[in-house]
Amino acid sequence: MTVDPALRQAWQDHPAQSFRLIIRVSLALDEAEEQLRLRGIRVRRRCRLIQGFVVECSGASALALTQEPWIISAELDREVHTFISADTNRNSGKSRGGS
Repeated sequence: MTVDPALRQAWQDHPAQSFRLIIRVSLALDEAEEQLRLRGIRVRRRCRLIQGFVVECSGASALALTQEPWIISAELDREVHTFISADTNRNSGKSRGGS
Protein backbone atom coordinates (compact mmCIF):
# COMPACT_ATOMS: atom_id res chain seq x y z
CA MET A 1 0.00 0.00 0.00
CA THR A 2 1.30 3.44 -0.92
CA VAL A 3 1.01 6.05 1.83
CA ASP A 4 3.07 9.11 2.70
CA PRO A 5 5.30 8.32 5.71
CA ALA A 6 4.20 11.56 7.44
CA LEU A 7 0.55 10.51 7.11
CA ARG A 8 1.30 7.05 8.48
CA GLN A 9 3.06 8.73 11.41
CA ALA A 10 0.02 10.96 12.02
CA TRP A 11 -2.16 7.82 12.21
CA GLN A 12 0.26 6.31 14.73
CA ASP A 13 0.47 9.51 16.80
CA HIS A 14 -3.30 10.12 16.78
CA PRO A 15 -5.08 6.75 16.60
CA ALA A 16 -8.40 8.18 17.86
CA GLN A 17 -8.40 11.21 15.55
CA SER A 18 -10.73 11.17 12.55
CA PHE A 19 -9.08 11.33 9.12
CA ARG A 20 -10.79 11.95 5.78
CA LEU A 21 -8.96 9.91 3.16
CA ILE A 22 -9.01 9.02 -0.50
CA ILE A 23 -8.28 5.33 -0.88
CA ARG A 24 -7.78 3.28 -4.03
CA VAL A 25 -8.69 -0.40 -4.06
CA SER A 26 -8.10 -3.46 -6.22
CA LEU A 27 -11.39 -5.18 -5.32
CA ALA A 28 -14.67 -4.54 -7.12
CA LEU A 29 -16.14 -1.36 -5.64
CA ASP A 30 -19.22 -3.09 -4.21
CA GLU A 31 -17.09 -5.68 -2.41
CA ALA A 32 -14.57 -3.09 -1.19
CA GLU A 33 -17.34 -0.85 0.13
CA GLU A 34 -18.82 -3.76 2.07
CA GLN A 35 -15.40 -4.59 3.54
CA LEU A 36 -14.88 -0.97 4.60
CA ARG A 37 -18.31 -0.74 6.23
CA LEU A 38 -17.75 -4.03 8.08
CA ARG A 39 -14.65 -2.41 9.59
CA GLY A 40 -16.70 0.57 10.77
CA ILE A 41 -15.23 2.92 8.19
CA ARG A 42 -17.61 5.59 6.94
CA VAL A 43 -17.75 5.67 3.14
CA ARG A 44 -18.51 9.25 2.14
CA ARG A 45 -18.22 8.93 -1.64
CA ARG A 46 -17.50 6.32 -4.29
CA CYS A 47 -14.95 7.41 -6.92
CA ARG A 48 -15.29 5.14 -9.94
CA LEU A 49 -12.77 7.08 -12.01
CA ILE A 50 -9.92 6.18 -9.66
CA GLN A 51 -11.36 2.84 -8.44
CA GLY A 52 -11.64 4.14 -4.91
CA PHE A 53 -13.52 5.96 -2.18
CA VAL A 54 -13.49 9.00 0.04
CA VAL A 55 -13.71 7.62 3.57
CA GLU A 56 -13.65 8.86 7.13
CA CYS A 57 -11.99 6.74 9.79
CA SER A 58 -9.79 6.84 12.86
CA GLY A 59 -6.03 6.72 12.66
CA ALA A 60 -6.16 3.22 14.13
CA SER A 61 -8.56 2.05 11.40
CA ALA A 62 -6.39 3.64 8.72
CA LEU A 63 -3.34 1.80 10.08
CA ALA A 64 -5.28 -1.46 10.00
CA LEU A 65 -6.12 -0.86 6.34
CA THR A 66 -2.40 -0.80 5.50
CA GLN A 67 -2.39 -4.56 6.18
CA GLU A 68 -5.10 -5.27 3.60
CA PRO A 69 -3.73 -6.46 0.24
CA TRP A 70 -6.71 -4.96 -1.65
CA ILE A 71 -5.90 -1.39 -0.53
CA ILE A 72 -3.63 0.17 -3.16
CA SER A 73 -3.06 3.64 -1.70
CA ALA A 74 -4.33 6.20 0.78
CA GLU A 75 -3.94 9.96 0.97
CA LEU A 76 -5.59 12.84 2.76
CA ASP A 77 -8.69 14.23 1.09
CA ARG A 78 -7.80 17.88 0.64
CA GLU A 79 -9.44 20.89 -0.88
CA VAL A 80 -8.35 21.46 -4.49
CA HIS A 81 -7.57 24.96 -5.73
CA THR A 82 -7.16 26.03 -9.32
CA PHE A 83 -5.36 28.99 -10.77
CA ILE A 84 -7.15 31.06 -13.39
CA SER A 85 -5.04 33.59 -15.23
CA ALA A 86 -6.21 37.13 -15.95
CA ASP A 87 -6.13 36.25 -19.66
CA THR A 88 -8.94 33.75 -19.15
CA ASN A 89 -11.44 36.50 -18.32
CA ARG A 90 -10.18 38.79 -21.06
CA ASN A 91 -10.66 36.11 -23.72
CA SER A 92 -14.04 34.89 -22.55
CA GLY A 93 -15.90 36.73 -25.32
CA LYS A 94 -17.99 38.75 -22.90
CA SER A 95 -18.41 42.43 -23.66
CA ARG A 96 -17.64 44.91 -20.93
CA GLY A 97 -19.59 47.61 -22.76
CA GLY A 98 -18.49 51.04 -23.95
CA SER A 99 -16.56 49.87 -27.03
